[in-house]
Amino acid sequence: MSGRESWNFLNLLPDIIKEKISDMGLSEKEVNEIIKIWNNQISNKNTQIETEIVKNIKDLISQDFCVDRIIMDRVKEAMDHYVKGQWVSSIALCGLICEYLSYIMIEEYIKRNGIDGIIKYNKELSNQYGRLKLLGKLKFITEYQRKSLDQIRDIRNKYVHLERINEIAGRIKEDNFIIITNLIKFLNEKYPRPEVI
Repeated sequence: MSGRESWNFLNLLPDIIKEKISDMGLSEKEVNEIIKIWNNQISNKNTQIETEIVKNIKDLISQDFCVDRIIMDRVKEAMDHYVKGQWVSSIALCGLICEYLSYIMIEEYIKRNGIDGIIKYNKELSNQYGRLKLLGKLKFITEYQRKSLDQIRDIRNKYVHLERINEIAGRIKEDNFIIITNLIKFLNEKYPRPEVI
């Protein structure tokens, strides 16, 4: 990698596991040892120690929403990545969830109101910014919700696009916190968990 500091990485753990499994299987002690070795192998400058993980959990807002399992699993994954310091992947997941939600909300609007009100906005449907703007214009989401989701889009673009990979340092944890909070607030408001009687 021309002009940049290079780091070597050698991880033979997958081969060691394959060899042990083919011999006789793994004991619980061996499984725990492998996980410990793995965690040491993949540790990086953002890896969170246990006290940082607990602080990151504490910093999250409460979640109280009801969504499809595919969305729920991705939200949980994004929260888990945030808590563990895997901020780029959490940011990417939040952006993916937000984009998926915009398609879902467009579908919900069409089911409730028909397609006629949307056809004239065909151009806006081609990108996330346009879809969010359209959902606001159609009053399907509030202006506050639109801005909140648009901030997720903007921060996601800041970290995920290849030409900006060198900008990852700095505010990444804070940016991740902003978008995970925006996403959870939106889901809490738009898709509240049904009251149990």
